[in-house]
Amino acid sequence: MLKTKPLGYLLVAFFASVFLAHIECTAFGQTLSATIRSYQSSRDDLLDDLQESFLRGASSQKIFPKFEKHQRSIAAAIEAVKDASSPSSQDIEYLQAEQDVWGDLEKNFLQLKSAAEQISEYKSQIKLEIDSAFKASQRWKDFFSGMESFLGKVDDYRARYQKMAVPINGIISFTAEAVGAMSGPELRRTLHYIAKYEELLKDVKYRDLAQYYIARRASISNLFVYDLVEQYETLEKETQEFNRLYGSLTRNGKAAIAIKLTDLTKADSADRGIYTKFETAIDRFLQSELNETSEARDQWQDAVSDYEDATRDNYPSISKWFKARFKDSKQTIMRLRLWYAVEMTEIPDKVNAVEEIVVERLEELGED
Repeated sequence: MLKTKPLGYLLVAFFASVFLAHIECTAFGQTLSATIRSYQSSRDDLLDDLQESFLRGASSQKIFPKFEKHQRSIAAAIEAVKDASSPSSQDIEYLQAEQDVWGDLEKNFLQLKSAAEQISEYKSQIKLEIDSAFKASQRWKDFFSGMESFLGKVDDYRARYQKMAVPINGIISFTAEAVGAMSGPELRRTLHYIAKYEELLKDVKYRDLAQYYIARRASISNLFVYDLVEQYETLEKETQEFNRLYGSLTRNGKAAIAIKLTDLTKADSADRGIYTKFETAIDRFLQSELNETSEARDQWQDAVSDYEDATRDNYPSISKWFKARFKDSKQTIMRLRLWYAVEMTEIPDKVNAVEEIVVERLEELGED
């Protein structure tokens, strides 16, 4: 009995230690050697590092050497297992499967990273263009305010002039012979219309209006015929390019998200959770980037709309004179030139000339 009892305890202790060792070195249906446990620890750390690097926008040059280093680590681990006194076929198969998983992961991660970088560049480009459009509209703000006031006064003058255009057009056609044949009442009626015309010029501050145009006609022509037209053409081209690029990014981004970073069937069942968690975090980030890209495109559209407001639509008179995006600028500037040459120069000069003749004729008739 004394010999049997210690032997029984030894047998129990032996089988218990074997069983416990099996439990300690077995997880999720697979025996884990020290090499495998060390590999998994470094792999899990790498996945956390890759996720953090991707989310903060680290460059591909900094990220992808980590894949190469990890592949070398897997290869070294395989060699270490093979060189063991009792190589484990399970460990070798596990690590070879990891090689396949990380081969897919590196290739697909590259595609996702490329899509993320394109989106980031797109958003940065749009921000620069929005700032440029805003600065342009602000740079011309004072000019547009002055131009709006000027064109408003021109419209006021022309509306009032049209009410007396018939008698004035008749007066400027008078020759000296025609004036010489007029009676006193006809001469006084002519002076009456001339006085009303001169009062009109005074009311609209004719000289200020003319001086404003003379001082700025070159800049008005350059701005409306060249600068603004060119700027709007640029905005239109950029909008088309942004829409094209956005469509491409959206398609590529969605396609990248649809691609699985890893083929989970290749991974050990115990590892699938950590790969799924990694992929979900990357996909969510990329989807949020796509959403922000859509917002960036909307911001650009708003910036273009704000620019249109700042250069035309906020100004009733400018909107009245110029078509949208200043597509008729050359014709409009010609209208302004004609207005100044005829209504602000030729007609006043002719009226003054006729007035002198009429006054002289009245004096000849002895009438005041």
